[in-house]
Amino acid sequence: MVKTHLQNILTKKKKIKALYLNSSKDNIDGYFKFETFDINFNHDYLRYSLEKSKESLSFFENKNESGKEYFEIDFSDKHQKNFAEMHQVLAHESFHLLQSITFPVIFRYIEWNRKVNMHKWYLFNIVIQEGFKFKRYETIINERSILFAGYDDKIITEIEYCLDDLDIGLSALQSESHDLSMINLIESSALTYQLVITKDFKCESIPDLKNDELYNKAFQRFIEESKIEIDSDQELINSRIIFLLISNLIFNCDEDKYEKIIPMFIGLSKIAYKYNDTLNSYWEKDKFASPKFSSEPSYNTRNNVVGHKSLDGANLYYYILLCDLVDEIIIDINNINSYFFEETPAGNLLSDEKTKVIYRYLESNFDDFGSPYFLPLLIANYNFHQRFSVSFNKIKELDFTSPYKNTVMTTHTDTFVVNNLLKIEEILSLDETDTNVGNWFECCKKHGRVNTIETVINCKEEDSFNQYFQVGDNLKLADIIDLES
Repeated sequence: MVKTHLQNILTKKKKIKALYLNSSKDNIDGYFKFETFDINFNHDYLRYSLEKSKESLSFFENKNESGKEYFEIDFSDKHQKNFAEMHQVLAHESFHLLQSITFPVIFRYIEWNRKVNMHKWYLFNIVIQEGFKFKRYETIINERSILFAGYDDKIITEIEYCLDDLDIGLSALQSESHDLSMINLIESSALTYQLVITKDFKCESIPDLKNDELYNKAFQRFIEESKIEIDSDQELINSRIIFLLISNLIFNCDEDKYEKIIPMFIGLSKIAYKYNDTLNSYWEKDKFASPKFSSEPSYNTRNNVVGHKSLDGANLYYYILLCDLVDEIIIDINNINSYFFEETPAGNLLSDEKTKVIYRYLESNFDDFGSPYFLPLLIANYNFHQRFSVSFNKIKELDFTSPYKNTVMTTHTDTFVVNNLLKIEEILSLDETDTNVGNWFECCKKHGRVNTIETVINCKEEDSFNQYFQVGDNLKLADIIDLES
């Protein structure tokens, strides 16, 4: 039974490895890994800069030779375009962090995944110490390894329950309705966030993404359903903002109602024209890429604006408007389905210790985190966004009690452990007949991505996974993988 569960889940899992943004033309990409809350970038300058800057993005300031504000970048200038692209990749991945720690449909999958990985860790350490070797195409949890470890029915049943939960989580994330998938909404909203934050509403810094269905399908569907005619820059700005607010709110639904997320998106899109009217009533005309208000909003009397100390002038009015627009959308959601929203705060729904410590850190360091008004604050306050976008550097340093060793360790060490397990399974799955480079293994700088186990295990390059990998009593990859099978 365990074997059947694994076959089904691993087949599905190939579809969701990470949430990412890629620009192959300029070789700048980043990804957010579900299993570990890990954000990585393959661009050396960006990665180095982020490691040196824990609290801000000030390291970019000297890179903009024009002296302009970021959102006024000249995209025809290669230097400024690269500068903008790095900001956008960072914004994109940091938004995935926000989604994954506050959206029940995502963080439940993450927590179930971590339970399965805990069982992998225990099983892996038991069998390799006794001389067990994994065969090609096997996973760590497999029929042979379980029998070798001598697991009783109770442990096997517990593993099966965990695999069932993971299957439910994967099904939720991969569910489709109205010719849209959850991943379409997740990626489209992350792309829209990076464009709204950087005021690159026309997607000029990474033009390759304009026609990428993964990133644009949900937004294009929103335009079709809303009937908003993007015949001006202002209408494009409005559409991006409205789409972002809607897609963020609908994922905060009760976790048992995930199948209603896409229908709710369609329903709100059909009435989005009124949100467009609300925005048009406030924008100062002909201020593309720098929305401002000509006067203070007349009907808003919000007295206790969270985060107002970091806002002033036009940005404060911008924030208040976005909050009011959020309120308007929430009213419409409740009119459509009064039981749609999850009433319990996301932080109180979390069960995994790593997930909880990350949430509590963000909650204690960022105003309004976990509320519907957190996104408006990010949009209206670029400095606030900057600080949030590099928060994962601090997240790596948090201490918590890890289930993998049942001891206190940093989130970064925990990530290292899980990544090693995942990499071993990636190596075992390598198939030299597979021509899809995306499914190959990153060996080292010299060999790059490869599709044979032999290349990985025999690699002597200092920067290779094979050289730094070591477990148990100095066991190397060649000691735990059977190449003869």
